[in-house]
Amino acid sequence: MNMNLKKRARILAGVLAAGIACSSASALSFTFSQGGFAEGATLTGSFSGDDDNGDGYLSHLPFALPSAIEEITSFSLSFSGNSLVGAFTLGLSELEGLSFKLGGDALIGNDFDPVLGPEGLAVFDGATGSYFFAGEVFTSLSGAQGEVGNFYSLSMDVSSSGASAVEQVPDAGSSAALLGGAMLGLLAIGRRCSRSG
Repeated sequence: MNMNLKKRARILAGVLAAGIACSSASALSFTFSQGGFAEGATLTGSFSGDDDNGDGYLSHLPFALPSAIEEITSFSLSFSGNSLVGAFTLGLSELEGLSFKLGGDALIGNDFDPVLGPEGLAVFDGATGSYFFAGEVFTSLSGAQGEVGNFYSLSMDVSSSGASAVEQVPDAGSSAALLGGAMLGLLAIGRRCSRSG
């Protein structure tokens, strides 16, 4: 029986170690939202990626010279719509530029990188003309305010008095590590009990 318990403990430890290793390699994930648009319209979205070049920014600059920077692996943005600009949802294929400082002020558009320039976000869908810009480099507004609109209609664009606030999604690896620690603790308790009994 003692040999069977040891075998189970080794198998469980291997499975947990593999799970923790896989989850620690996962991308950083963030959600963002912005209010303050006319008629109570809101903007929400998410992005994931890895800081592959180690510069402290998650960046997606597919048109950068001399070479593209594409650290974002998934992206979505949705605008709820109002009477000036209709509702729309855009994805990674419409992302033209994103620069977000890791560990910054949790707003898109307020930080400045000496190499990349101002932090910001630019999304444009050529098929529908829908767009969203945030950050000083993309708008004439200051700070992290944003602008949404439609290039192909007579409707005016809509600026927000708010900012694109960003929150990091909890890493699955942290949960796996806590679960693994708890399971190993339970195994140790079970082992002590079997020795006593």
